[in-house]
Amino acid sequence: MNSAWAFIEVCPQTRSAIEELTHKYDDFTRHRIRKLKGFVDKLQDNDHFYYFNEMKASVVERRTAIDCIKVMKEGYVPFPMIHNKAFEHYSKLNILFEFHSYGYDGIESWVGNENEDNRVCRFCGKSRPDVTFNQKAHAIQEALGNKLLFCFDECDACNHNLAPIEDLFRRLMDFRRAMYHIPRKETTRTPTVLGKQFIIKADLDGSPVLYIMEEELPAGVDKTKPFFYHLEMGNPITDEGLYKALCKMVIDLIPAKELPHFENTIKWIKSNGDWFVDSLPSALCSVFTDDEVPFKQPVLDIMVNNRGILKNSPYCTAVLWIYDIAYMFSVPLTDVDAGKYKYDDDLKSHWQLMGDLIGIHHWVKQGTSNRHLSTPWVNWEIDPSSPNVKILPNNHPVFLETIRHEKENSDIRMPAFVTYGITLNRVAKSTFEVLYDGKVTEADLRDITQETLFPVFTIDKVLRTVSVQMQATAYDTTYRIPFFSFSFNVIFDINSFEKYINVEYDEQATITFAFHVELRNYLFDFALAAAECQLSMRRKGTQFEKCSLDKMKDRDCILEHAVYLVPSADGRKYITVKDNAIHRKCYLN
Repeated sequence: MNSAWAFIEVCPQTRSAIEELTHKYDDFTRHRIRKLKGFVDKLQDNDHFYYFNEMKASVVERRTAIDCIKVMKEGYVPFPMIHNKAFEHYSKLNILFEFHSYGYDGIESWVGNENEDNRVCRFCGKSRPDVTFNQKAHAIQEALGNKLLFCFDECDACNHNLAPIEDLFRRLMDFRRAMYHIPRKETTRTPTVLGKQFIIKADLDGSPVLYIMEEELPAGVDKTKPFFYHLEMGNPITDEGLYKALCKMVIDLIPAKELPHFENTIKWIKSNGDWFVDSLPSALCSVFTDDEVPFKQPVLDIMVNNRGILKNSPYCTAVLWIYDIAYMFSVPLTDVDAGKYKYDDDLKSHWQLMGDLIGIHHWVKQGTSNRHLSTPWVNWEIDPSSPNVKILPNNHPVFLETIRHEKENSDIRMPAFVTYGITLNRVAKSTFEVLYDGKVTEADLRDITQETLFPVFTIDKVLRTVSVQMQATAYDTTYRIPFFSFSFNVIFDINSFEKYINVEYDEQATITFAFHVELRNYLFDFALAAAECQLSMRRKGTQFEKCSLDKMKDRDCILEHAVYLVPSADGRKYITVKDNAIHRKCYLN
């Protein structure tokens, strides 16, 4: 092909040339060249293989070769049409973007600084001796089948702290990784996966068996023929968590020179309720219909828009190829994008372009902004005649784990909520401070980024009041320039206190606490409205006069990270209770 690679047909002349090379360079290579001879000796005449100069061959040439090898395995010699088509496909990507691809060639890849003493963690920015790099940091979780992709520059602390984010994507993939029998660490047995109406368990050989509750099947389904079934998983996830997990893979593998553009992305990935992004674009998902699973080893393509060619595309787009699915997503919050691609409408032309470039035109949007826990699901073709599918009564012992798990996570009804008897006591405090005196346009204010400290609900059981406090700082879209800050403290009288708020103590002064979720929402909205009356006057005459609290987005996201200050049994201190500790389930008074 060129000085970087060659496409070689096995024939007597090839064998003779390899024999000559082996004899000539055997001592120089310390006998390693014999591996090449051994490889060729196993091939038949008229077989083909690629030979690369590792230092010169580009990702375009390597990806072209891999595609052609797949065609050769089907019994075809892929020249010239298939080769040229593949080469043109990857060349286009590499012309428009700086194109990086990992995991496609069976070769182990480590990204980052090999020298441990010179490593700087990509997520916390620390280096030795403040942090250690002893763990093998998988860029994609090993449980997902990743055996090849690793990051030198992820410290042990961040590797541990970010594991729960990665686990969210693994939960989404649990069904597929079990049914496709994806190899796991130190075992070849299929993992046990619990669903709401099914369980996957390993048989004696370690292979997956899908057990389905007969009573849960749709009425009228014919159990003698294959049918599609909507299966709900048992463990909840969040859409935003999935998006963070995908973007973490990119941060682990993107070249180090690009990391300064992703400071806010990294901050968002690491944030655990202390930083909120007001809007995130959807990711796209496509499912293949191949009989085989094409990507048991996940493959990640990263396209960096730094060529200066595409003016209406985000700075970084990635595609994760895993099992029989492709996920395409833009990486948010880069300084180059400056908030431009926060909404789906801003990405329409880009997704059209990417669909054409990648060759997949059917994509399904996957929301990424929702922070509510919800159970993932999969539509799966069930073949009752398959030996790895068992349809059994729900009282069968195999479902004991599933039923126990469902009871532990079931919701409880809460009492009906009415607003009667809830009145505003007073706005105890409100502040507004301008932090930027430069020129601000309407466009600058359209998509400001707001850092909100979690709302605090302070409970007074004696006075039967609840105060709502919050403070926030608004920045420009790049999160570099602080525009203004504000705070408020609004107090409410709750005549129906015991109906919606439960504070009890046992003999050891241990607290039991519940707070009606609809009361929480109502008080927060009421507090915003009451505080806005004062804050609007404080903003008057400033360049931020139009930035009213009624434009505050994603109330649910903010409230999921609220905290409650509940008086202790002796009334001498407050006990802090997080919202997600009491509102995972509703309660019945």
